[in-house]
Amino acid sequence: MTGPSTGDTQPVAVESKLSSNRVFVMILLIGILMGMVIMGLLGYGLYFFGYIMIPGEELPSTVHVTEVKIPVCPTCVSVSEEPKVIVVTPTLSPTPDFGATATAACGSFNDQFPGTPCPTLSNP
Repeated sequence: MTGPSTGDTQPVAVESKLSSNRVFVMILLIGILMGMVIMGLLGYGLYFFGYIMIPGEELPSTVHVTEVKIPVCPTCVSVSEEPKVIVVTPTLSPTPDFGATATAACGSFNDQFPGTPCPTLSNP
Protein backbone atom coordinates (compact mmCIF):
# COMPACT_ATOMS: atom_id res chain seq x y z
CA MET A 1 0.00 0.00 0.00
CA THR A 2 1.92 2.84 -1.26
CA GLY A 3 -0.94 5.10 -2.32
CA PRO A 4 -3.65 6.90 -0.48
CA SER A 5 -6.74 4.97 0.44
CA THR A 6 -9.86 5.53 -1.56
CA GLY A 7 -12.39 4.77 1.24
CA ASP A 8 -14.42 7.36 3.02
CA THR A 9 -12.46 8.47 6.03
CA GLN A 10 -13.23 11.25 8.43
CA PRO A 11 -10.66 13.25 10.32
CA VAL A 12 -10.06 12.28 13.94
CA ALA A 13 -10.65 15.06 16.48
CA VAL A 14 -7.52 15.74 18.48
CA GLU A 15 -8.12 16.80 22.07
CA SER A 16 -5.99 19.82 22.82
CA LYS A 17 -4.96 20.30 26.40
CA LEU A 18 -4.34 23.73 27.80
CA SER A 19 -0.70 24.35 28.39
CA SER A 20 0.42 24.57 32.01
CA ASN A 21 1.45 28.21 31.53
CA ARG A 22 -2.05 29.18 30.43
CA VAL A 23 -3.64 27.41 33.43
CA PHE A 24 -1.19 29.17 35.77
CA VAL A 25 -2.05 32.59 34.32
CA MET A 26 -5.81 31.95 34.66
CA ILE A 27 -5.47 30.83 38.29
CA LEU A 28 -3.26 33.85 39.00
CA LEU A 29 -5.83 36.26 37.53
CA ILE A 30 -8.68 34.65 39.49
CA GLY A 31 -6.66 34.95 42.69
CA ILE A 32 -5.89 38.61 42.03
CA LEU A 33 -9.55 39.39 41.35
CA MET A 34 -10.66 37.57 44.51
CA GLY A 35 -8.08 39.50 46.55
CA MET A 36 -9.31 42.81 45.13
CA VAL A 37 -12.93 41.99 45.95
CA ILE A 38 -12.11 40.86 49.51
CA MET A 39 -9.94 43.93 50.20
CA GLY A 40 -12.64 46.22 48.81
CA LEU A 41 -15.27 44.69 51.09
CA LEU A 42 -12.91 44.85 54.07
CA GLY A 43 -12.03 48.50 53.37
CA TYR A 44 -15.68 49.45 52.98
CA GLY A 45 -16.52 47.68 56.24
CA LEU A 46 -13.75 49.52 58.10
CA TYR A 47 -14.90 52.84 56.64
CA PHE A 48 -18.56 52.11 57.43
CA PHE A 49 -17.82 51.35 61.10
CA GLY A 50 -15.53 54.40 61.42
CA TYR A 51 -12.15 52.71 61.85
CA ILE A 52 -10.63 54.51 58.86
CA MET A 53 -11.37 57.95 57.44
CA ILE A 54 -10.84 59.53 54.03
CA PRO A 55 -8.08 62.20 54.38
CA GLY A 56 -10.28 65.16 53.30
CA GLU A 57 -13.08 64.18 55.67
CA GLU A 58 -13.46 65.71 59.14
CA LEU A 59 -14.98 64.04 62.17
CA PRO A 60 -18.09 65.69 63.56
CA SER A 61 -17.36 67.44 66.84
CA THR A 62 -19.31 65.81 69.64
CA VAL A 63 -17.56 67.48 72.56
CA HIS A 64 -18.04 71.19 73.06
CA VAL A 65 -15.20 72.75 75.00
CA THR A 66 -16.21 75.62 77.23
CA GLU A 67 -14.11 77.67 79.56
CA VAL A 68 -14.84 77.43 83.24
CA LYS A 69 -14.96 80.88 84.77
CA ILE A 70 -15.30 81.53 88.46
CA PRO A 71 -18.14 84.00 88.94
CA VAL A 72 -17.26 87.24 90.59
CA CYS A 73 -19.78 88.02 93.28
CA PRO A 74 -19.52 91.47 94.91
CA THR A 75 -21.98 90.50 97.64
CA CYS A 76 -20.14 87.34 98.68
CA VAL A 77 -18.71 87.14 102.20
CA SER A 78 -15.00 87.73 102.27
CA VAL A 79 -12.68 84.92 103.27
CA SER A 80 -11.08 86.90 106.09
CA GLU A 81 -13.90 86.07 108.51
CA GLU A 82 -13.35 83.07 110.72
CA PRO A 83 -15.77 80.18 110.22
CA LYS A 84 -18.15 79.46 113.04
CA VAL A 85 -17.85 76.05 114.72
CA ILE A 86 -21.08 74.33 115.67
CA VAL A 87 -20.83 71.58 118.26
CA VAL A 88 -23.56 68.97 118.17
CA THR A 89 -24.00 66.69 121.16
CA PRO A 90 -25.75 63.41 120.45
CA THR A 91 -28.80 62.57 122.50
CA LEU A 92 -29.38 59.08 123.74
CA SER A 93 -32.42 57.33 122.38
CA PRO A 94 -34.83 55.68 124.79
CA THR A 95 -34.65 51.94 125.33
CA PRO A 96 -36.31 50.18 122.39
CA ASP A 97 -39.47 48.16 122.90
CA PHE A 98 -38.30 44.64 122.11
CA GLY A 99 -41.82 43.23 122.08
CA ALA A 100 -42.93 45.66 119.37
CA THR A 101 -39.75 45.02 117.39
CA ALA A 102 -40.30 41.24 117.54
CA THR A 103 -43.93 41.64 116.44
CA ALA A 104 -42.89 43.78 113.46
CA ALA A 105 -40.14 41.29 112.55
CA CYS A 106 -42.61 38.40 112.72
CA GLY A 107 -45.02 40.27 110.44
CA SER A 108 -42.35 40.87 107.79
CA PHE A 109 -41.24 37.22 108.13
CA ASN A 110 -44.81 36.03 107.50
CA ASP A 111 -44.99 38.29 104.41
CA GLN A 112 -41.84 36.72 102.99
CA PHE A 113 -42.60 33.12 103.99
CA PRO A 114 -46.37 32.62 104.27
CA GLY A 115 -47.50 29.57 106.21
CA THR A 116 -44.26 29.31 108.14
CA PRO A 117 -44.46 30.02 111.88
CA CYS A 118 -42.25 32.78 113.25
CA PRO A 119 -39.01 31.55 114.75
CA THR A 120 -38.69 31.87 118.51
CA LEU A 121 -35.68 33.51 119.98
CA SER A 122 -34.21 32.00 123.11
CA ASN A 123 -31.98 33.94 125.47
CA PRO A 124 -28.95 31.92 126.54
